[in-house]
Amino acid sequence: MSSDFIPQRSFEIAFAAFRVAALFKRPYLRDAVEIAATDFYAKNKKDALGRLERLIRVAEAIGEIGQANAAVLYREIGNLQTVSSQEDFRIETIRQSEAEIESIFSKPPMVMENGNGINAAMRQTNIADFIRQCGNAAMKDIIVAFPDVSERTLRYDLQKLCDQDLIERAGNGGPSSYYRLIGERVRSNNL
Repeated sequence: MSSDFIPQRSFEIAFAAFRVAALFKRPYLRDAVEIAATDFYAKNKKDALGRLERLIRVAEAIGEIGQANAAVLYREIGNLQTVSSQEDFRIETIRQSEAEIESIFSKPPMVMENGNGINAAMRQTNIADFIRQCGNAAMKDIIVAFPDVSERTLRYDLQKLCDQDLIERAGNGGPSSYYRLIGERVRSNNL
């Protein structure tokens, strides 16, 4: 559908309403129809279209407008309301899609692996980055930093990183132990 359809059809309806109203014997009804047509077209007020339709119904009922002319106006107003509501629906759908896209990008990216959460390699990279930023990270700090990952999975990831000689566990064991990067390997990876 052309982007000019709604403005063009709005103009045609407003123009037809003015032409029909010019034949009215009652000046207050003529003025009301002209005002509603002007509000609808010039100010793009949708409620004015409904008001215009109601005024045409009144004008038809009291004999100011013929049944054939009224039927044409009703049909065109109805068509425009249908197209306009579809356009409103399309615009709202686009806005919702944009909001969904924004919410996706406001969160850190997640790569799915067999439906079990983020990819282990990416998760382990994120853990290593967190430890690098902290300098020394206790298990409780890592748990807080990755709330969507179970403690068991975090321990598995930490062990994998230790096995790859990327991090090491230091301290006396238990709650007093912490993880830190192995300096030599980190510097060579960052180059």
